[in-house]
Amino acid sequence: GHSLGGAVAHMVALNMMVHLRSRDQPVDNVKSIAFGAPYFGNDGAQQFAEKHSLSPRLLTIVNEKDPVPYILRLAETVQCTGLTLLEKVRDFSAKTRPIALSMLGILSSSGLLGPGAVFVANAANSVLSQMPAKLDEYKRLLQRWG
Repeated sequence: GHSLGGAVAHMVALNMMVHLRSRDQPVDNVKSIAFGAPYFGNDGAQQFAEKHSLSPRLLTIVNEKDPVPYILRLAETVQCTGLTLLEKVRDFSAKTRPIALSMLGILSSSGLLGPGAVFVANAANSVLSQMPAKLDEYKRLLQRWG
């Protein structure tokens, strides 16, 4: 198969090999060759195929300048990176929020920042208070996207 058709051909071949193996039939004659096919499945699918010696029966030929084969891996990478970044932001904000709010409270009550300081402190408190819920929302979106 070519491009998306190649990925579909690989999935059909894997499905056929699993079916044949479940009936104790040989898979020697099942092979799939794809040209410019995107990656499919996740690490679990790859581990399954390797564990059952199915991956050597799948061949994908890729032109290194063709973006299609890397599109799904890119999406997986973006999702993983996004989830990692969200956890780091969550940890950082949880640790720094009390400090930032305390400093804003001291500065606003001291009068050093002028009459707008109370407004800035209240706005910052509002934004920082909403951050955990927003991070949860972004995490759900990233997980659903992947």
